[in-house]
Amino acid sequence: MAISNHRSTGLDDGAVTFRLRDSQNAKVGRSTSLPAEIFIDRFLSHVLPSGFKRIRHCGLPANRHKTKKLAACRALFGLPAPLPAVLESVADFTTRVARVDITRYHH
Repeated sequence: MAISNHRSTGLDDGAVTFRLRDSQNAKVGRSTSLPAEIFIDRFLSHVLPSGFKRIRHCGLPANRHKTKKLAACRALFGLPAPLPAVLESVADFTTRVARVDITRYHH
């Protein structure tokens, strides 16, 4: 995982201190320090060379032509088209989900 800027907490005596996520307990974080050279090496290992694309931006999940690609996949697998999104107002949503008519609470 890349070490983002907001997780870096300090630089002392040639060592970079940064926060980590604890894989055993997601709510508890911990800090660690690395020599600056190693930190920079790890940080730069996540930088792609010019002209390269991240994998998550390519293929079926890519934004460009996503609708057409997913429609072609559904056709190949014989799946129906997805149901259209239903847009509703906040008042209608609150009434349906919380059974509260927010239009009744005018000041």
